[in-house]
Parts: sequence; structure tokens; C-alpha cells
Amino acid sequence: MSSVSIQEVSQLRCGSECRFVDRLASHHDQLLAVEETAEALLDLLELAVTWGELEYASVAVIPPAQWLDFVSQHRWHDRDHAERIFSLAADVAMHSEACAASVRAHRRPLREMPVAGSATTSSTW
Repeated sequence: MSSVSIQEVSQLRCGSECRFVDRLASHHDQLLAVEETAEALLDLLELAVTWGELEYASVAVIPPAQWLDFVSQHRWHDRDHAERIFSLAADVAMHSEACAASVRAHRRPLREMPVAGSATTSSTW
């Protein structure tokens, strides 16, 4: 079996209607490779898991909310399999984002937290 570069995969699978290839070429090509390499699949899952925890605004990536659009605009060996991969990854990313937002909303500033051994420390803290 011959090794295929990510760029070659992109050329084979990217349809003329693709709106991601020009402005997000590197991430575009990496997402196309999820069917080809375990490394690309793991990178997608890692991105999904950390989506809510890390700041990706300054990074050129296709956001999870657009992953299913991405799938629909490309050719795949097994479209159903690709849809399952990206749907699962998008669900994980949205859950990660919701969990991170919940934690941020319930986080109290340090100055409000009771100090161990103080009179305001309760046994339920």
C-alpha cells in the first residue's frame, strides 16, 4: 500500500463547492485525512475534547459547528463513516464547550473562597 500525502488526499476529495480550502487549507487537509490516518483522527478528537477549554479564536481551524457542512462538501470512501466520525467529534466539542461555560459561570473569585481553618470554613466546603 502506498503512502498518500495529505495534499494529495485534498486534491482527490475536495469538490468545487468547498468554501474551506482557500482560507483554512492546512486544517482542511488535515480533516480530509481522518479517513486515511489514525493520527488525523486522533487530532480531530483532541480538538473536539479541548474545544471548550482552549482558545482557538486565533488559530486557523474549521470550528465544530461547521464540521458536518465540511463533510457534505467532500468525497469520502465511506460517507456514512465520515458523517459518524464528524458528528461524534462535533457532539464532543459542543459538550466540551457547554461544560467549560458552566464551570466559568459557577467559578467564584479566589477572594470569596473561605480560607482553611477560618471561622467561615464549613465542613461541606
